[in-house]
Amino acid sequence: MKKPFTTAAWSGVLIIAVILLQVVLSEALEVNSISPVMTILISLVLDVVLFSSILLFIYGFVALSKRYNNRLLELTAWIGFVVVLFTALLVLLGHIKLFFNPTLLLSPGNSTVAPIIDTQTAQLISSLVAVMLVILVFFVLFALLFLTYLILFGIGLLKVGKDVKLAKLSGILTIVGAATIIVFGLGFFILFFAFIVEIVMFYKLSKKYESKSNSKENKVYVRKARRSVSKTRNKKVSKAKKRRR
Repeated sequence: MKKPFTTAAWSGVLIIAVILLQVVLSEALEVNSISPVMTILISLVLDVVLFSSILLFIYGFVALSKRYNNRLLELTAWIGFVVVLFTALLVLLGHIKLFFNPTLLLSPGNSTVAPIIDTQTAQLISSLVAVMLVILVFFVLFALLFLTYLILFGIGLLKVGKDVKLAKLSGILTIVGAATIIVFGLGFFILFFAFIVEIVMFYKLSKKYESKSNSKENKVYVRKARRSVSKTRNKKVSKAKKRRR
């Protein structure tokens, strides 16, 4: 990718726009009677745009880690990339299933729930309780892994903070947001603010490294670096030949 920072900055803006659009459309779809197939298509298009934007945004951190040689940030960024990609595939499969069976989308007025009268109600309730406990355990484990991931990701941003000031601020907000995420959802607001800071960070990095004037300087720098590397290689080869003689 030629301009990962510019792409990441615009992807961040697009993520916010798509989420707001999804909220507005969900309210509009409830008021207006739209066919289930059209609802599935609209949701599919928005989800494809959303997940694509998230992947491009995360790749910006991969590019940032490679530029400043930060292994921890690169590892956590790639983990997030893979998890989001896997989630996107699952959501896409769900949309495909609904598209070929749109009758699954039933409005509350059209759905009918028959009363459950069974002699084995007690066994059914005990089975449901067991399933709920298993789900709760998996949820707690997932929450712990998610919090650990956010803290490691924040530490990776802090290490880049020596060279990028906004990365340090974003890392602090990410760690604080992960630590306070269980306090009445306060952490989500802090993480959202960290997300805004990261968009601004990518925008400034794009101006620094990917603008036309700076891109010319970077090309000149890369050419000089390649020449110096080739010179050192030639010197080593010549020394090796002299030793053989």
